[in-house]
Amino acid sequence: MMVGLVSGALAGLFSGLSAWVLGRYVMDIQFNAFGQALLMGVSFGVIACLASGYCFQQRIQKATAIECLREA
Repeated sequence: MMVGLVSGALAGLFSGLSAWVLGRYVMDIQFNAFGQALLMGVSFGVIACLASGYCFQQRIQKATAIECLREA
């Protein structure tokens, strides 16, 4: 969950910043959704990491000890 939180915060921060820069200097419009971009980045990052962790956890639980030792 922490990986999703950090990666989502960074993604939201940089996407909001890049949208603001593009809106301000390229298109001459005012960008007011910086908080929403950060919130969406954190939300999607946490959800994606939890979903992938759940999928891998299901695969690990189905494996036997012998299969796990053969993989290592």
